Amino acid sequence: MQTDEHGQASTINVSQNVSVSEIAMNTTVRVISEPGKIGVVTGIDNVGDTKKYKVFVDNKFRDFYEDQIEPIQIAESYELSDISVIQRVLTAYQIRKPSSDSLYSLNAARIDFVPYQFRPALKLIKSDMPRLLIADGVGVGKTIEAGLLIKELQARTSLETIIIICPRP
Repeated sequence: MQTDEHGQASTINVSQNVSVSEIAMNTTVRVISEPGKIGVVTGIDNVGDTKKYKVFVDNKFRDFYEDQIEPIQIAESYELSDISVIQRVLTAYQIRKPSSDSLYSLNAARIDFVPYQFRPALKLIKSDMPRLLIADGVGVGKTIEAGLLIKELQARTSLETIIIICPRP
């Protein structure tokens, strides 16, 4: 992991190019007549002086001769990130792409999208016994978090009573 001059984690790109010269088992190949069709060699048979390959392409196994397919280069790319970056990205993804166990009330509020303000709502809907104490710092958005929780609960069940306890400043 690399850090910048401020001690923040930075992203590292690692690329690896693999050049394939001969077709072998597990080689990624392209069908010459249809370049968009890419598959993986799963079997090789000798038929006289030529080779016949069993290739998994288009969700099925098909047979090709060596002059019908060609090996392709594989470029792999990896990005290494700090755990806090990964947590922020996953939280934002979970909020932006809601599923049946995610937020129903995401677009119900007219607020700026700030991922950490949705964390209490995400905790609430994943909890077996939904009870929550919001005790963030001053100016972080406790009122918005409480409003999002109420909207989420309204979207999931009918609410009869809500108690909000605010201590004296």
